[in-house]
Amino acid sequence: MDHNVISLGGVVVCEFKQLKENFGVFRMMCKHSLDKDSPLFIEVACFDRLSEICHEYVKKRTQVHVSGRLRLKTREYEGRKINDYSIVAQTID
Repeated sequence: MDHNVISLGGVVVCEFKQLKENFGVFRMMCKHSLDKDSPLFIEVACFDRLSEICHEYVKKRTQVHVSGRLRLKTREYEGRKINDYSIVAQTID
């Protein structure tokens, strides 16, 4: 059983970018009705057939529901550590 699964719904804020033949990414925004001032922006990575489908259908302002594996990347920016979260998509509706 895979315990690293996340499911988010939101709206696409950046067009899908095909980075390689079978890989692409887009950014989405999620808002909660109780926290409208602090939306969550997260990158979604898509592989293989899912990447082909996203290239055709995922456009800016599209409503999406993404399920997949949560991934954390840590980087340094101006001497500070920054945590970037992203989702490796398994399904997109």
